[in-house]
Amino acid sequence: MVDGGRRRRDPQRSASEPPREYWVGLYQECYDQVQGYFARRVKCPDDVEDLVQEVFVNLIAHKASLLDPPVYVRAVARHQLSLYWRQKSRSLVIERISETPIHAGLRAVGPGIARARRGRW
Repeated sequence: MVDGGRRRRDPQRSASEPPREYWVGLYQECYDQVQGYFARRVKCPDDVEDLVQEVFVNLIAHKASLLDPPVYVRAVARHQLSLYWRQKSRSLVIERISETPIHAGLRAVGPGIARARRGRW
């Protein structure tokens, strides 16, 4: 974006936003560490890759230079892992509740009873 020897500013980027090269370098520096962290704790390889992507998306969303990037990346990775396990435990609890005999019986009675059970009229 050069105009007569002058560089035009990109309206999408703010003055304090790091350049794209900063994020690419941070990704290359920390990817193996973050991927290994998740691979040791999560069995599904697809979930591991999703978690790694979420870490870097969250970093870029903050659009700020980091004072100590590897430390911040590890903190974001720990947070993402806790969110992952919290979501997994909630889905397991809901699955177990829906498999109880009383709920199976209500589903068999009809959709009106099921809606009433959920508090929807």
